[in-house]
Amino acid sequence: METIPANTGKKVITLLSGDEGTVTIIPKSRDAFCMSVAEAIEACQSASTGFSYLNQVGDLGEVLGHWIQERTDRISAAYMSFRDAGILFIVVQTGVKRDNQLSDELTELDIKLASDERFSSLSIDVLSVPKSSADSILAFTSSGRVNQYAGNQ
Repeated sequence: METIPANTGKKVITLLSGDEGTVTIIPKSRDAFCMSVAEAIEACQSASTGFSYLNQVGDLGEVLGHWIQERTDRISAAYMSFRDAGILFIVVQTGVKRDNQLSDELTELDIKLASDERFSSLSIDVLSVPKSSADSILAFTSSGRVNQYAGNQ
């Protein structure tokens, strides 16, 4: 499918896959650099994928935040960990005994997220754990970025 931008009065530059040649990029810093047409297309596709990923993560954060707010009486803390295998959402219960209702609701959330087109490029896992120290919880996360949501601490 080919998408051609509407006539906005701006100059349109077409990079066609398979074209030979070099593209010269001159950013505001005036520090020019060159790359092949194929590299430029790949860079644009990567940037587009990255923007889509960031938008999906932002939407996911909103959904998880609302889900947590509705259960603050049963959630001590919650974490979203970014791992190589995807995103892990960890819910820490307020007690050490298994909260079956919270576990069931987390399973429903997992199914909802998996079937939501807004998160089509995200791999999301969910995990419920009993009340534990932050250090213990962080053992489930990677060394990468971790977002913590306040619960009923």
